[in-house]
Amino acid sequence: MICEECHRREATVFFTRVIHGETIKRRLCATCAAPVLDHIPPESAPKPARMPEAQLFSLTPDPSRPTSVAIPDPVAVRVLALSVHAKPFEIIRDFMALNVFASINGEVSFSTAALLCSRYGITTTKVA
Repeated sequence: MICEECHRREATVFFTRVIHGETIKRRLCATCAAPVLDHIPPESAPKPARMPEAQLFSLTPDPSRPTSVAIPDPVAVRVLALSVHAKPFEIIRDFMALNVFASINGEVSFSTAALLCSRYGITTTKVA
């Protein structure tokens, strides 16, 4: 795709702007986009995709959560959430932070569940 400004170089920067319901898309090369990028205020700059791991998991244990749980292998996300006194969406969110994608009715292995529980300060034992 060619730059819409200079019509010579490859477009590598893509802008989409919506003003009063009208969408404006621009495809520019890095050279032509430089002046535009200089005028973007810092508060509207893109945010990092992931938070640091220290912010994702609490370092202090939650007193409402148990200190140990017994879970089967494999365990459903819904059952794991009930076991650790958490909402299923919290468990799914924390699994996603570990690059594990599971639904509320999906199952995860014992080792994966144990890893998540250890982040909460919970020890796990396997039930037959």
